[in-house]
Order: sequence, then structure tokens, then C-alpha cells
Amino acid sequence: MHPSFKLQIGNDIFSPQKITDVLQIDQLAITEDWQRSVFMFLKQWFSEGDNITVHTSGSTGKPQVIHLSKSRMRVSASMTCDYFGLKPMDRALLCLSAEKIAGKMMLVRAIERGLHLVAVNPVGCPLSVINENVKFTAMVPIQVQHCLDEKCLDKTEILLIGGVAVSDQMQTELSVHPVRCYSSYGMTETMSHVAIKTLNGPDASEWFEGLNN
Repeated sequence: MHPSFKLQIGNDIFSPQKITDVLQIDQLAITEDWQRSVFMFLKQWFSEGDNITVHTSGSTGKPQVIHLSKSRMRVSASMTCDYFGLKPMDRALLCLSAEKIAGKMMLVRAIERGLHLVAVNPVGCPLSVINENVKFTAMVPIQVQHCLDEKCLDKTEILLIGGVAVSDQMQTELSVHPVRCYSSYGMTETMSHVAIKTLNGPDASEWFEGLNN
């Protein structure tokens, strides 16, 4: 765990030591469901095993249980952080369920790069409930639409959109937005995205490009 890593839930900020302490007690009895999934993943991540057990989405067939290597998840996290220029102590927002690969990988990126990760309930308009701006956020399109409607998307510097395809209408709206917006391509089996498409700014493209070659 990077020493700069911090997890913030509401007004509570968990340092690496505090996270270690929490994982040694029955945290499941003191957290809401979405918070419980965060700590359950952390408990699995810091266990002695080499793999993480996940369920595929079922978008191309029957959902399956698979095992992902922690070492490969670390590599994936490092590649994403390098691509977006994330540095220790940068603030990021976790507004995706930690039961899914996208939420799990946000946690791994924060743990490995030493980010200050603000976790919120993964429903509605996540940026509207935070007090301070963040550098990096990953969302699904419905969350992005809520943020556009409530005009709070500028609370993040970088926005990564995944889960399902970005609609033509949303892409048009984001093409003139000042926030750096990207669409991702990937799946559970690839530990989230393996390709990125820039949606706005001077590097906007209609093509996905493989992450770090």
C-alpha cells in the first residue's frame, strides 16, 4: 500500500494504518451496503492470496466466476495512472460499486499510486455530493447525464466513461465541455479498460487506442 493512500467516506478519512485497523474488526456491522462492498474488497486485496475472485458481467453470455491476478491488476492500475498523469495525493472519486471490476480497479489505482480516494454512494449525481473538486473520476453514462443535467461535471478535471457505449448525443454535448472526457473499452476479464478514446479537446478522436501500446 502506498503510504500516501487515503480513503475518505463522508467526513471520515482512513489512513493506511486506520484501514489496517478497520479490517481487523467486524466492519461489516457498521457500514452501509455500498461501504461494506468497499471494505470487503480491501479485505480480499490485503489477504495473503495472489488472486481476486470476481464475476463477469454476463453481457456476452452467462456470468462466470473468474480469478484475476493481483500482480496484473497492479500493472493495469499503474498503466491507467500513468496514462492520465495521476500522482500521489491527487484526489479521485469512487462512485462505482466496489462489487464490480470498475470500482475495484479505482481502489487498486488509489492504493498503488497513493491517491486520496473519496468514496460516495454509487447512485444519482455523484459529483453533486462532494465538497472539494477531484482530479479523476470514472462513471457510467447515466451518472454523467445526471452531472450534465445538474451542471456539476466541472467538479472533476478528468472523466473516464465506461460500462456501456457513450451515445452520439452525449458525445456531442461532451465535445465542447471543458472537462477532459474519455470513453473506455474493456471488460472484467481485462481488469477494466484496455483502450481509450478521447472525446474532446485537440486530441479528440473517433477511434479507440490501446492503452500504453
